[in-house]
Amino acid sequence: LNLWENLRSGQSAQEMKEAIPEEFWGDFDRIVGLLEPQVEALKAQIRELHLQTAHLSNKEIGLATDVPVDLKSFLFNLRKEPDCLDRHGKELERLYDRVRPAGNRLAGYMPSSAMERVLDR
Repeated sequence: LNLWENLRSGQSAQEMKEAIPEEFWGDFDRIVGLLEPQVEALKAQIRELHLQTAHLSNKEIGLATDVPVDLKSFLFNLRKEPDCLDRHGKELERLYDRVRPAGNRLAGYMPSSAMERVLDR
C-alpha cells in the first residue's frame, strides 16, 4: 500500500526503486507493472469518452445516461484543463484511488521469497 500511496502522490517510480534494496526490485517492478497499466487504461477510457462527447455541452454530458457517472467529473476537468490527467495533482490521485489495492492485496501479485520473509516479520 505504501508503494501505491507514493505513486498516487506523483513520486517517480524510478526514484522509489533506487531507494529500496536490489533484492526487492522484482517485486517492485511487478507491483508497478500491475498498477500503472490500470491507471493508463482509465486515462485512455476517459480520453476516448472526451472525444466521443466533444460535441456535447457540459449540461448534456451531465444529463447523458450513456456516460458513466463516475467518469463525468474527469470529463469536466479535462475540458477545463486538457493536461490534467498527465500531471501530478488531484486528478492523478483520483485515478489511483480507483485502482487502490483492497486489504493490502493486489490482484495478480505474488510476493517473492525475499518479500515473504519481510512480511512474516
